[in-house]
Parts: sequence; C-alpha cells; structure tokens
Amino acid sequence: MNNDIRDQLTRARSILAWRSTHSAAASGPKAVALFVQLEGALTRLVELGADQDQASGTSLAGTAGINSLVEAVHQDLVLISGTARTIRKSGESLDFDFALPKSAAHDVIIEAGEAFYRELSKDGVKEKFLEWEIRPDFLEDLRADLDAYEGKVQGRDNATQERKDAVSDIEAQEEILIGAIDGLDTLFKNKFQGDAKAYRDWREASKLVRTRVRPHKPLAK
Repeated sequence: MNNDIRDQLTRARSILAWRSTHSAAASGPKAVALFVQLEGALTRLVELGADQDQASGTSLAGTAGINSLVEAVHQDLVLISGTARTIRKSGESLDFDFALPKSAAHDVIIEAGEAFYRELSKDGVKEKFLEWEIRPDFLEDLRADLDAYEGKVQGRDNATQERKDAVSDIEAQEEILIGAIDGLDTLFKNKFQGDAKAYRDWREASKLVRTRVRPHKPLAK
C-alpha cells in the first residue's frame, strides 16, 4: 500500500474522530449513509493492505525457495553427470549425454533435470549408475527436487496474482472512500452555511495531509 493511500486512511480516521464529537451535526440520514460508506471502505482498505503485505511476503519467500531448489537440482545434475563420465570412461555406453547445461538460467537447469530424469527412468539406465555406488535414492531425490520447484513456482505465481488483485481492489475502495469524503464535504458545506467556525473545524478534520519521504542527504564532510 503506497503513501497516498495511507494518507487517505489517516484522513478517514480523522473524520471519524470528528464525528464522535459532532454527533448532532452528523446524525442526518445522508450523513449517516456517507459515514457508513466511509467506514466500510476504511475497514476494507485495511484488510486489503494486510492481504497485499502477506502476498508480497509469500512471493519473496517463494522466490528465495525457488533459488534454493534450482541449486538443489543443479547439485543433483552434477552428481549424475560426474558418474556418467566415469561410466563412459570405463567403456560402457550411455544413449544420453548427461552433460551439465552450460547456462545457469533456472529454466535451463530445470529442463535438464527433467531430461535427466526421463533418461534415467528407462530400463537398465539407473542400474548402471548404482553400480558405481551413487546414493541409492539419487533418482527419487532428483524427482522430489523437481516437484518441489514446480510447487514453489506455482505458489509464487499465485501470490503474485493475489498481490495484483489486492492492488486493483485497493484502488476501487480508495475511490469509494474519497467519494464518501467528497459527499460529506458538500453536505457539511451546505449545513454549516453561516457558521464559519463549524465548517472550519470540519475542513481541518477532513483535510488531506500528504506525507513525503525525505530524500537522503549525504553527511556533511
């Protein structure tokens, strides 16, 4: 949630605080309806902000997990590739190269992992590797890492979509909140005709105070 929306939330809370001390002025049917609209949008924006923060955290964690799993798959491939070289040097033949990919890109590593798994699953291929006392579960471990990678990617993509959805919903609720405030301003401008102090108090409570992030200034030498 950006600073502009946070400023609007602060503004809405200030207006609700004003209402608590001006209950008589805020008791008309139109005012009541607009305050209900304001409170609903405020509550929803807070909820959506929490959803957005959670989705962002999940997406970041998913990216970190993806990196770890790609590294795990790469280590699986290193073990398999090294054993394959030894098998060939010993004079045995392998129909598949089992060469490490030259690129470190995630999709290349995962694609190579899937190719290794397919070839090793063919009749008699795994057994040739086991003769060289590679760990017995090496193929199952590769499959587990590949499946975990796919799960992490799906989780990250879901979180990214949830974050996008939250942004869209936040924008819609912000419009509702601002619309309620604009309606209340018109209402009280009319209601407080001839009472400059009352309208000034309302305007003070409902004004939008912009927060700005101060630019970093280098330390003086």
